[in-house]
Amino acid sequence: MTLQWHNWNAQELPPRPQLLDATLSELAADPHMPSPTWEQALAWIKLGREIGIHHFELMTLNSLTEVESCCRWLDAIAAQAPAEGWVLSLRERCPWPERLMHRVQRLGQPLEVRWIPDSPDPDLTSCRRLADLGVAVSLVIPDAHQLDPIRLNRWVMRARHAGVAIVEITGRGGAPWRSGIQALLQFVKGIVVHERLRLTWSSDHGFGLALSQALEAWHSGADRLRCSLFGCGVQGNAPLELLLVNLDLEFPEPDKDLTCLAELCRFGEEEFDLEAGNEYPVFGRDAFRTATGVHAAAIVKALAAGQRELADLVYSSVRASRLGLAQRIEVGPMSGKANLKFWLDGQGLPHDAKLMESMLLEVKQRAHVLTDLELIDLYHSLAA
Repeated sequence: MTLQWHNWNAQELPPRPQLLDATLSELAADPHMPSPTWEQALAWIKLGREIGIHHFELMTLNSLTEVESCCRWLDAIAAQAPAEGWVLSLRERCPWPERLMHRVQRLGQPLEVRWIPDSPDPDLTSCRRLADLGVAVSLVIPDAHQLDPIRLNRWVMRARHAGVAIVEITGRGGAPWRSGIQALLQFVKGIVVHERLRLTWSSDHGFGLALSQALEAWHSGADRLRCSLFGCGVQGNAPLELLLVNLDLEFPEPDKDLTCLAELCRFGEEEFDLEAGNEYPVFGRDAFRTATGVHAAAIVKALAAGQRELADLVYSSVRASRLGLAQRIEVGPMSGKANLKFWLDGQGLPHDAKLMESMLLEVKQRAHVLTDLELIDLYHSLAA
């Protein structure tokens, strides 16, 4: 008799979430970072759309001066690119003059305003005025994890009556944890589904939990996740690039091209002065880089057999080629013949067993991984 086993591990994933990229807004708000120019913003939006980012938060408006600056920004970039997916963050204390309202109407395309309260009991009249203009309004509920169910329900119901289309739930300082996110979002989801509202999740980088919180929020029913490149921001965010990598692992879309994700990260480093760091996952300098002999031997063996995909997965759960990157084999004191042969072949340098043995003896006397220049100098000194 054949037993039919039930798979308790099977889980139906929710639909893939949309992403709200707050990189431009966070850079503009950070006093220690240069504000992006509108040319940089256009290039960033173009790259982001290529990898499937849905919404771009352009800036946060705190004062009338910033509103005037925003008007000039909108005029400049609206002439170059469609306004679809643009989001403006507006604090409660900031005036919303008629001039900016006319700009919104003149764009002729949907614009979203992310409205941020400054008080525990805000006046939502501005939200109603924006909704009457045809603007999609997203209401941020600050520190939602600290509210009891009655007050949280009151927030959501007031949002609905003010014409709000999206409710944003925020976590701060590493809270809540996994079980708290599940309980919080399931409670809110039960309200917003009935009221036909959408749900966004955002959190700061407290205790380094922003990425895991965002993924848990997606599993718990969030329709959209707020993030920024490398988690940049005054308080930090979920890292955009690692969110995309994790979503691709959990919700693979083989037809989706992520090879320009590495280009997006390079753009952020070069244009926005953001730095990932050598040890940063996936996109740091040390990712997909090895100087260990046994690692290199396995990768080289897979490449020699024409199994490039296998070479990508020998010592990594993420395929480098999927993200526009490549495996890098370097030479250092822990390296073996496979490392050195791979490097010499890659440089097109002729070699024999005796030369390789001499080079390895020298390399193993060093206390660091050698650079290409050091290896070239060593090669010519021993080959002479």
